[in-house]
Amino acid sequence: MTLTYATLNAWTVSETFGSEHVIHGHLMEGRNGRFMVLSVGQTEEYGYSWQEALTTHLGQH
Repeated sequence: MTLTYATLNAWTVSETFGSEHVIHGHLMEGRNGRFMVLSVGQTEEYGYSWQEALTTHLGQH
């Protein structure tokens, strides 16, 4: 699992499986301080912990 800085308050979430590179979406901190993950066709908002947001998002997919 890799988090790469994209822009202010946004990181790209990616994972490598052998030679395959999978991008899970973007982790972003919203104006209300809650974290969200934007992926293809959806945005999911989570709590105030970026670790919990990633763990929950990846556990659902």
